[in-house]
Amino acid sequence: MLVYQRGASLTLPVVTDVVTPMPKPAPVSASDEVVSRGRVVYLRHCGVCHGDSLRTGGLNPDLRYATPSIYAIWKDIVADDILANNGMVSFKDFVTVEDAEAIRQYVLAEAGKIYKLENPTSEDIQP
Repeated sequence: MLVYQRGASLTLPVVTDVVTPMPKPAPVSASDEVVSRGRVVYLRHCGVCHGDSLRTGGLNPDLRYATPSIYAIWKDIVADDILANNGMVSFKDFVTVEDAEAIRQYVLAEAGKIYKLENPTSEDIQP
């Protein structure tokens, strides 16, 4: 909360950006068609909260920066409601298990692009 006082001379502290390094994502293991399908399903069901083209406003997680442990339980998060207490609702009525995996592959592809930009000498990540 800010309180203003006439004649006051205080200034707000400088806000610094916190730069989080991209964790090394797993390689994409699906075809281009599956990744493309994942993008479509993501935009339809996930983009409202997690950002158009995976660029969140900061309130909800930027999925491109997900850790390997999150990728490992992706289906459980999307379809099985395991993060309901954190505000992540189940999409099992809207997204099939195959679609959840397609979304995961799309996110991995986009994370790989960022990782490659941040680590140009890394050869084991697909752009």
